[in-house]
Amino acid sequence: MKIFMRQGKVVLKNGKVMYCKECPCDCTPKTIAATTLDPPYTDSTWDLSGYTGDGIGTPGGVWRLIEIGDCNTYANGSINSAGKLVGLPSSFGSTYHYKSSMRVEQGCVNPDHSTSWPSSCA
Repeated sequence: MKIFMRQGKVVLKNGKVMYCKECPCDCTPKTIAATTLDPPYTDSTWDLSGYTGDGIGTPGGVWRLIEIGDCNTYANGSINSAGKLVGLPSSFGSTYHYKSSMRVEQGCVNPDHSTSWPSSCA
């Protein structure tokens, strides 16, 4: 068992230290990758293969592939004990005809089971 920590501090629930098998220990919400897709003026396919291996995210956290402008989530999943973004596609292709700001974000699960994300898209 591990002690559940958030940004270097031990997380308490009802005054007791939280323990878990796989925690987002010291998890910090962050942007893992970002790009702007601008079809038809540029290649509208984002190569995500560099983010599909181990050591990319914080174990026990979660991830999402999101368009920031409209807060559309296209894919999401968990981060395993090796830091792999489970289920992240190797590429993402936009079919829209407008510029879109895309991100792969790491979220951290809070003690109340909500998720903290780095962007304002909840």
